[in-house]
Amino acid sequence: MATRLGFLLGPLATPCFRRHLGEWVNPLGMGLETAGFLGLAWLISATPDGMAPASRQLAVLLFLIGFGQGLGLPTLMTMITGRVAPAHAGMIAGIASSTLQVSTALSVALVGGIFYTVLGGRDDPAAIAHAFVLAALCIALCLGAGVGLGMTLARRAAVASRQGHFAMTGNEPVIVLTTATGPTDTVHDNPADDPGRRSR
Repeated sequence: MATRLGFLLGPLATPCFRRHLGEWVNPLGMGLETAGFLGLAWLISATPDGMAPASRQLAVLLFLIGFGQGLGLPTLMTMITGRVAPAHAGMIAGIASSTLQVSTALSVALVGGIFYTVLGGRDDPAAIAHAFVLAALCIALCLGAGVGLGMTLARRAAVASRQGHFAMTGNEPVIVLTTATGPTDTVHDNPADDPGRRSR
């Protein structure tokens, strides 16, 4: 229940987080997931064999995992499709969606395989807890790699936004064709070149 609640609230909170953090929402979400799985591994390993983990701590960790996934998953698609030309956005979105589905199936098989390999033929609580902890740590490791990749993309986006529209042209002159009207953040070096001023 806590995971589902977090996953429900995560996407609802995403617009607020994006206003303050921009592209860093995705690594933040995956970071929360990573912290949640690391905490879950610690909680299970610290719980005496044969006893249930503390319900309050378990609920907080599961909520953290769900909330992080709710932040990270929707913004992941935005980060990917926002870096390609609009003409290719649909194709890239399809590739990304297919990759997510394949990776979901593979992760269940791989993490499940790790769990049952570590468990072996044992079925006592200590062995089950040990296998679960290792499986949770594997998930946390993969999510940590995702955090690193997300931070790289967010850093590149921040650098690109500081460089401005024409930073990559160097000293080469360019011709800009405006195909739409509306509010713009473009600043003209020569105010006489601003079409908005000329129309007045």
